[in-house]
Amino acid sequence: MLTFLTLSGSLLALYLAGVAVAYYKQEVLILSPEPLSEDHAFDFEIPFEEVYVRVRPGVKIHALWFRHAKKNQVSKGCIMYHRGKTGNLSEWAETYRDFIHHGYDFFIYDYRGVGKSKGRLLRERSLHRDALACFAFLRKHYAKNRIIQFGRSFGTGVAINLARKVSPPLLILETPYLSMMEMATLTVPYLPHRFILKYPIPSYTYIHKVKTPILMIHGTEDEVVPYAHSLELQKLNQRAKLVTIEGGMHNGLNEYPQYHEAIEKALLDCELKL
Repeated sequence: MLTFLTLSGSLLALYLAGVAVAYYKQEVLILSPEPLSEDHAFDFEIPFEEVYVRVRPGVKIHALWFRHAKKNQVSKGCIMYHRGKTGNLSEWAETYRDFIHHGYDFFIYDYRGVGKSKGRLLRERSLHRDALACFAFLRKHYAKNRIIQFGRSFGTGVAINLARKVSPPLLILETPYLSMMEMATLTVPYLPHRFILKYPIPSYTYIHKVKTPILMIHGTEDEVVPYAHSLELQKLNQRAKLVTIEGGMHNGLNEYPQYHEAIEKALLDCELKL
């Protein structure tokens, strides 16, 4: 009996230690933050600008702002990109190649504590506050109906929430999820997520209030965010269109022609309504 109680106590202690780590280290577990030195030099084939968006004292968001590549043509607007969770802009910035040829500028930023961005994430509201600050920066340079929102994976929840507040002309979501609560339960099912998760990001709640055209792109073989999440999200907003990429996984959707065709069509439809 004593051995059983001792073993049970040890297992309980280990479980509680795991819960504590999940609570206090979830920013690391969710975002895998990778800092960059202030003197890190970016180098790209087209004009770009490094931008720091000040949110509040001690918090500034680092972003890269690319200008579209077509000569003698005025920019159609800007695509504001909310990226996935791992890495930093030294890896993510190359994403501009998928969008810049459409005639739009491209703005991509790092979350707090990632890359050159400064500040500490505390709760979900920190993510939304920073995204809104970046949008406010872009509003100084573009009309509201010229700023398109694009979310990728983790960033889709942030993009959806921002879209319900600012009503962009178009919202594009690549591999979106129902909520981070759902994702956490899927990944680590034995933790009390309802009590410890500081970033629930309920996309399924936010998407109800988006009053703008929505394009979702998801692969049927996504091994990270189940394809079923997009199917459910589509049901929650009649403005949402889902483009399915058969055999597509979580990464590499931009290697499929359907991906680029869907984005080009959505952008053209958006331009016709302006």
